[in-house]
Amino acid sequence: MTRLIAFLALFLFILAACQSLTPATPTAVLPTPLPATNTPFPLCTPPACTANETYFCADDCPGGCGTTCATVTPAAAVDQTIAPATWEELASWLTAVWQQNANPAAIRAALQTAGWQQNDNEWLGLDFDGDLRDEWVLLLHDPRHRPRPT
Repeated sequence: MTRLIAFLALFLFILAACQSLTPATPTAVLPTPLPATNTPFPLCTPPACTANETYFCADDCPGGCGTTCATVTPAAAVDQTIAPATWEELASWLTAVWQQNANPAAIRAALQTAGWQQNDNEWLGLDFDGDLRDEWVLLLHDPRHRPRPT
């Protein structure tokens, strides 16, 4: 019985302590206003260009707005059968023949004949930018520094 009385006394003490506590006054948390922003950034779908056109933006085309299609002006024809002998000439020649949509097999053959490539495995055609036109990934060897056969 003593235990029961001790338990009741403890229970009443805890109950009295809880009753004396005043509940916390709720405070309203106001949302932080968002900082002022400039005009919303536009987003435009570029036009559908044909195979002989490319995207063109005359000045500033934020979000693609103002982008138009422009017809590619072909450059003077470059001889695709003979690859240049120097690195400096090779860079501009590769750029020119790629822009003219040259046949990759003909370019590979010219590079191999000039000694820039040793076999077809040193050439990859991959579309990196999604324009449905392969970019060329090449392994090139300087033909002036060929290893001597052993």
